[in-house]
Amino acid sequence: MHRSCLLAGLAALLLSPREASAQSITLNETNVRRTGGFRAQSQNPTWISRADCLKDDKLIFPLTLTGFPIGFSMQVWVGESGAQCNDINNRTGTTAKCWKVSDFSPTTSFTPEIIIPVRDIVARKIGSGTSIGSIDDCNNSSFSSNDTPQPLDLYFLPIQGNTTGTGVIYSTKIDLVGPAAPTEVKVGVGENLLVLKWKQVSSGDITGYQFFCDPPPGSSSSDIRSTEDEDPFLDQCAGSGGTSGSSGQAGAGTGGTGGSGGDAGSGGDAGEGGEGGEGGEGGDAGTAGTVQTGTSGTGGTSGTNCTPTEGSACPSLRLIAGKTLQDPGKYLCGSVGSISATEGTVEKLDNFKVYTVAVAAVDGVGNVGPLSSLVCDTPQPIDDFYKVYRDAGGRAGGGYCQVSQVGAPLRLLAPLLALAASAGALLLRRRGGR
Repeated sequence: MHRSCLLAGLAALLLSPREASAQSITLNETNVRRTGGFRAQSQNPTWISRADCLKDDKLIFPLTLTGFPIGFSMQVWVGESGAQCNDINNRTGTTAKCWKVSDFSPTTSFTPEIIIPVRDIVARKIGSGTSIGSIDDCNNSSFSSNDTPQPLDLYFLPIQGNTTGTGVIYSTKIDLVGPAAPTEVKVGVGENLLVLKWKQVSSGDITGYQFFCDPPPGSSSSDIRSTEDEDPFLDQCAGSGGTSGSSGQAGAGTGGTGGSGGDAGSGGDAGEGGEGGEGGEGGDAGTAGTVQTGTSGTGGTSGTNCTPTEGSACPSLRLIAGKTLQDPGKYLCGSVGSISATEGTVEKLDNFKVYTVAVAAVDGVGNVGPLSSLVCDTPQPIDDFYKVYRDAGGRAGGGYCQVSQVGAPLRLLAPLLALAASAGALLLRRRGGR
């Protein structure tokens, strides 16, 4: 009896449909690629940065799908850490926490390469079908308000209607905002160089600092770069346009009435023609039409302060304090790779040429933060005591354009000390004689 029941149960198990649990997805993470290539290992190459978004980078996931019957699709959902996108309640309705970035039907291939634009991940459009991002999301998504890397999970799931099979998860992080701008920036001059000092930045995942010059080193122009980068800050400065006003309607006037005809002329005597009739009176003038004016348009929203500083003490059209450059490489003129750095040098500059300089902090994926306040100065030869001392082989002291706390080479100080000693001895002898 028990044996027959066991056999019947086993047969029912074997014959029952098991589509929901038969599908499997395999992802070899070592084969994941990027259309824009990976950054260096020191810059977290698998994370998503602002530069990745701006250049429209895409992630490529090679998969192997098995056991997918007709009607099943392979969908990719993204959620912040702990979102559990394999739960349908987190993908649909008012409780949704995840957003879909791909929907693949395995009818032609069971070894597809799923290509996912990072902009679609950055857009985070929950409940709107497949999330589609644009370049605007690189600056204005919900991830743009935090300079701390935020964990994300990509869920590769077999789905048919409300049935969700077992999938695979790929984890990464998103970091779109660089660290805060350094403060208390100061500049000093030297021959073919400028020396910068600033206060250390303490927030964000900072890895170092970069310097930006207008004009950049090597530029043949003696002026600021007024023709480069139509929008170097990618819509951080533009306000929206106002709405146009409605057109006014033309006024309509009534026409005047026609004049009445003249009386017929009376008959004349024989041989004489009759007199002509009198002309009719003119009609009354028409009434003037009323004019209706259109409503005025609403004003546009003002942009953030991006006023160029070409007329100030530190001129620039392309470096604006507090803004983040879209392509910082165009103005890069130096860097230091230390978290605790508070000074650095901009070299290979032209003497007697004014340079405007800003400092920005850099984070763990290479995001460059907003620019510091602008400083400027003119490199030039410095033939002061410090430079002469250095040229003579001295090594004590430090700084730029300064003579304090600087020792002199012994070969220069010895004669001076001997002279001072002789003068002192002579003075003592004179006093003793008296």
